[in-house]
Amino acid sequence: MDYKTKAYYRNKIKEISKRTKISELYITQKALELAQTNANNVKLDSELSIKEQQKNKESHIGYYLISKGINELYKTLQTNKKPKQEKNNLSLYILSITILSIIISGLISYYMFKQTNIVLGIITFLLTFIPASQIATEVIQCLLNKIVKPSIIPKMDFSDGIPEECSTMVIIPSILKSPNKVKDLVSKLEVFYLANKTENLYFTLLGDASESSNETEEIDEEIIKTGIEEIERLNKKYPNNGMGKFQFIYRKREWNDKEGCYLGWERKRGMINRLKRLSSWKNRRSI
Repeated sequence: MDYKTKAYYRNKIKEISKRTKISELYITQKALELAQTNANNVKLDSELSIKEQQKNKESHIGYYLISKGINELYKTLQTNKKPKQEKNNLSLYILSITILSIIISGLISYYMFKQTNIVLGIITFLLTFIPASQIATEVIQCLLNKIVKPSIIPKMDFSDGIPEECSTMVIIPSILKSPNKVKDLVSKLEVFYLANKTENLYFTLLGDASESSNETEEIDEEIIKTGIEEIERLNKKYPNNGMGKFQFIYRKREWNDKEGCYLGWERKRGMINRLKRLSSWKNRRSI
């Protein structure tokens, strides 16, 4: 992890130690034991179920320091102190904006009421409420930036490149309706690659068939042919040892009872979900 994340974790350990009066080393040891216990219970293969994926996440020490696992850590520490819970202030945020918007609109409409009549005052209130809410949002956000301390999002340190075990894909999920759309998106993939040529980073056009009353359409073959040709062109232009840097995936249609037609399962979210479940994609020459 990067330096800020490590410092954030260390400060959390100090905070727990100060709250529970327990040694920082002991707290760290217990958090590591919890993570290791979960790691030993999970087989890290490419076909993890959702439940196993959750356990895999629980194999990281951060889960017990800054996430939901902190309750389990406090229980393991056998302390009667309760963990400090992060408050969800969304309702307070919305309420503050609403009240301030009403005040601003109310003042303006009250002035119009004094100058003219109550009807124009009410109309002024309704017409100024939306602009007033925009002003109120800006004011509240400005105040929050000065008052609320932002939380750090844990990050990995890839300043020296992406290691092989952390190989990942940059994807463009899209519904492909024509060969020209394929060419346009493949050119964008090339731009993404040129912006980041690091090792172990791959680029994929994740295409979905448009909805139809038929399971297959003539345009599908044209799209697939264009996709394969364009991806092969990029892989020849930018050769990579082993697996090609660029991939093209095109999903078939499935019958959807609610929509009454053939289309890709769950659209873009479904595409990404199924891509994650593909096994051993790194070892395939093409998909």
